[in-house]
Amino acid sequence: MPQRRVSPPHVGHDRAGRAMVRGLGTPRLDEPNTPVVLVPGPGAPGCLLRTPERLAQSGPVRLLGVPGFGAPSGPACPETLGPLADTVARWLATVPPGPVVLTGHSTDAQVALHAAVRVPGRVRALVLPAPTFPPHLRRLRPLLGAFTRTAARDDPGVVPALSPSYLKAGPRRPPNCIRSAGRTAPRRSCRR
Repeated sequence: MPQRRVSPPHVGHDRAGRAMVRGLGTPRLDEPNTPVVLVPGPGAPGCLLRTPERLAQSGPVRLLGVPGFGAPSGPACPETLGPLADTVARWLATVPPGPVVLTGHSTDAQVALHAAVRVPGRVRALVLPAPTFPPHLRRLRPLLGAFTRTAARDDPGVVPALSPSYLKAGPRRPPNCIRSAGRTAPRRSCRR
């Protein structure tokens, strides 16, 4: 596939109901290839900042930042899975001109899954890299153990990428989102 010449990522703000959603990526989503829309883990778009630039070589792309996790000012999304999925679903229903490839990373794999259930006609494909909360990790002790093992193997460069978003989100929002996702069984939504 030929690579396109890519300019620096475009930062835009789109209305999704009462919320403003920040998007980083290509300025337009109405190009011939299906757009790729990335929903990062809770408050952690820093891990994926280089991804839109690379994906933009093949077509339109957006990395979404939802309100309350370091994204635009205005009413913050409640930090539970349902309202986050509602915001992403409203964005999908109003901003891209057609169906997208929706990708949810980490806890927001569940946000992407629930948004796809809410607006199935707006999602051509669903990609869920590094989803969280298999059944054996739905209790605090096993989850903390898995987090500790993963953190010990992570590249130390991840900390500066994650810190700004977590600091802007505050001490309650990311844990509340994680607890909410832990109480939700994604397999039920997969059947739908």
